[in-house]
Amino acid sequence: MAIIKVADLGILNANTPSFFTTRTSTQTIDDETSTTVQFNNVIVDTNSGYNTSTYKYTIPLAGKYYVFSTVQANSPGNTDGFERMHLKLLKNSDVLIGEAYYDQRNNPGMFSTLVIVNTHNLSANDTIYIQCFVDATNGGSNPQIQGEATPRATSSFGAYRIIGA
Repeated sequence: MAIIKVADLGILNANTPSFFTTRTSTQTIDDETSTTVQFNNVIVDTNSGYNTSTYKYTIPLAGKYYVFSTVQANSPGNTDGFERMHLKLLKNSDVLIGEAYYDQRNNPGMFSTLVIVNTHNLSANDTIYIQCFVDATNGGSNPQIQGEATPRATSSFGAYRIIGA
């Protein structure tokens, strides 16, 4: 009887390299300014590619990647000042490869959560990162990107290489 090891099937290294990060506290950003989201809590990083100083992930191995991010932002101190939010997935210096947009200028609220989910062919040494733009008007404080110290991640960013693609 032949013994087959799970490692011989390639299961242990499936969908790597990969990373997953979260934001553990509130990040205040300037109103109407695209700002890099500071995902400061690394949960998984199989190839040590996430930089906690620049908040960018460097692709270690070329291939097709599943990239995802969720960002929740709000307008503190103003329940009707949150008008627009633009979430951008950028590659290298400024190449836009994914985005989500919210525009509620006719009926502003207090917060919004946007999600980006995409697949991309990425080359080794490409960098990917998330920027957020928020328009909070009507005299409110500067907008904030939400973060949680608990397992409930209101803002997160990650990716993994798709095997066989």
